[in-house]
Amino acid sequence: QNLLNIDIDNFNGINAAFGSEHASQLLIAVRDAVLKVFPPPHFVARVAPDLFYVIGPAELVDFESAEPIFAAPLTVDGNEYLITACYALVPLSAAGSTPEEVLRATNASMRAAKANGPGSHQRYNPSLEVEAKRRFAISSKLAQALCGNELTTLIQPQIDLTTGRMIGGEVLLRWNHAGHATPPSEFIPIAEQSALIHKIGQAVIDQTFAALAALALAGREDVTLSINVSPREFENEDYVRAL
Repeated sequence: QNLLNIDIDNFNGINAAFGSEHASQLLIAVRDAVLKVFPPPHFVARVAPDLFYVIGPAELVDFESAEPIFAAPLTVDGNEYLITACYALVPLSAAGSTPEEVLRATNASMRAAKANGPGSHQRYNPSLEVEAKRRFAISSKLAQALCGNELTTLIQPQIDLTTGRMIGGEVLLRWNHAGHATPPSEFIPIAEQSALIHKIGQAVIDQTFAALAALALAGREDVTLSINVSPREFENEDYVRAL
């Protein structure tokens, strides 16, 4: 038996654009499309506003067999909508022996699928759960690091090759925890998936202005420092004003 998880892409956007009543009618069309491809005795359930589960024999429930669901636009009130979805496929024999283990495997697989963008597929792999636990551990430690001042900045200087004089610098964020350095390429993507990125961005700004003040006291008011800003920081409408 396989469990196929179908998560409609951008359903919140559809809801916001057309209203809940129209979105409900679209969900009915999605349900009918799913049942047309996976009729009884397949088990089909809607388990969240934009999420469907299909359970059936492994030879019948897979990515290929699901392709016809959204191959053609869905019609609602005379209007056609081209829908896409992310899919996660979980062989029940490999996911564990309890409902909790199956759900954990399904959720980990869907997170991996959605991370690859709309319309992506992901088959269950035990390593996905290991990765999910690792990311959660980093996220938890990162929240503590903000409180413990473990995040520090370094300045990578920009040098005038003619004079050898420092004319500017790029502010680089570093995280050292219990003697272990975690590279930004590892913790920044995790922070960007939570509200932590806003606090991290503010910490970088605070440390950058402190560095500018120290440089000014040393007689280097001419030095310009640049910082890296996550696109998510611009979700805060007050970001520019606060800066």
